[in-house]
Amino acid sequence: MGIVPRIGATGIFNKFHFKALFSGAFRSPGIGNIDVASEIEPEVSYVTEFELGYRINDNMFITANLFDIFINHSIIYFDYGGWTPVVDWGYLNADKSGSDGFEMEIKSKYAKGYLSANYSFYTQAFRTIPESYAVPDHENSALGLSQHKIGFNGNYRPLNNLYISPSLSFYGKRYGYNSLDEDENPMIAVFNPYFLFNFSVTYENLFRRGININLSVYDLFNQKPPFIQPYNGWYFPYPGSSREILLKIILNTELLKKQ
Repeated sequence: MGIVPRIGATGIFNKFHFKALFSGAFRSPGIGNIDVASEIEPEVSYVTEFELGYRINDNMFITANLFDIFINHSIIYFDYGGWTPVVDWGYLNADKSGSDGFEMEIKSKYAKGYLSANYSFYTQAFRTIPESYAVPDHENSALGLSQHKIGFNGNYRPLNNLYISPSLSFYGKRYGYNSLDEDENPMIAVFNPYFLFNFSVTYENLFRRGININLSVYDLFNQKPPFIQPYNGWYFPYPGSSREILLKIILNTELLKKQ
């Protein structure tokens, strides 16, 4: 029987607030894991977070969050290029691992809308990382993941029922397997930073509050960031999805009621 504690403490002091959290969790091996690794153990993780916030004025808030993630018996996939289960490929428990980092966010909220900006960063400097996920000569990074992320989100109401919601996310460079050397051994490449811009327009309560219409565009500038495997799975990055346009019409029962 596993123990998964949840402990938290919060407090407010004038314009300051704080939040401290400690939580545990476990992930049991799936059927696919057990099928090729009968001795595999559950993965156990512990997360410690500390948040400090400040209310600048009635409309603006700023928060900072520090986190530490500790993982024991990580369930990882390995692939040495052969076809024999357990020997050439399969799953195993790695040594202790985890990551540390921080997040910062500033929010402003008014009657006609809100705007927020955030930045997040992670590092492997204080926690080990399984060899399968490591980036040679870049000990603070893990395969497939951006260490830096910047985000902007907003919502503006120019008319009573009209809402405009843009969002912009910027991701730093990533590392992943992308080619073979002369001996056909996989090689790690650097993938450039990229950004995603989404845009949404919503009109509510059309025709006696009976219809809501939403038009959303995802990846407006068609960046198509690739999906990078965070380990050597003998697959190059998969192409990312292209620009997506979604039109959504929601009918409310109010439309069917008699005047």
